[in-house]
Amino acid sequence: MIKAVIFDLDNTLYNFDEGSRIGAEAFADYCVRELGLDREDAVSGWKEALDEQWKRMTDDCPAVHNRVIRAQYFLSKRAISEFPHAPRLAEAYWKGLMDTMLPEKGLIELLTALKSRKVKIAVGTNMTSYVQFLKIEKLGLENYIDCMISSEEAMAEKPTGEFFNYVMKKLGVKSEEAIFIGDSIKHDIEGAKGVGMRYAWYTAYASERDFARADSEGIVSRIASYADCLLHDGRICLGNVEL
Repeated sequence: MIKAVIFDLDNTLYNFDEGSRIGAEAFADYCVRELGLDREDAVSGWKEALDEQWKRMTDDCPAVHNRVIRAQYFLSKRAISEFPHAPRLAEAYWKGLMDTMLPEKGLIELLTALKSRKVKIAVGTNMTSYVQFLKIEKLGLENYIDCMISSEEAMAEKPTGEFFNYVMKKLGVKSEEAIFIGDSIKHDIEGAKGVGMRYAWYTAYASERDFARADSEGIVSRIASYADCLLHDGRICLGNVEL
């Protein structure tokens, strides 16, 4: 029996890719307006800072997601003071992203149905906690979600077993009583499978390469749209898991 449904956040509850693109544009706007930089340099520099941050921290360090640190790299390379610009650049990025955010089609209806079944609902995400709380509120989901677990809180990143075990401990459920829904095969699906959780791959933003990988790995439990999860007879289907 499923007692808890855990959702990834970015590209699972809303379109992160589009939001991040708008956020990068807002970052560049600040650079042009406040720093007098060339817009093309600002856009390319943001991408370079991302590469440098990931190279230094690797993908198992929660701080790799911190946009203030990314802005520090960007400013340092241009010999521009971090004060007051590093936090303001991060704020510009996040504001640009959040101004575009809308919940995925059918999501509110699905969460409402899960709440009516007394199913616990959580978010499990690789990101800094403060920003993810703001996103949940911006999406208007705070009254549906029982708790949010970030990699910062768990002190481990998806897809590690430490992250997923922490989620289950916080929710008070066993692996067979939980299902994880996310867009990343590596971080969400493989992580959930690794601890014996049920899973459903959210495919709205998947590439052809993602689908090819999923086919080769036998990942058949999929959700193309949350609107398809609510059946006319009252059943809830999350991929191949029925509630």
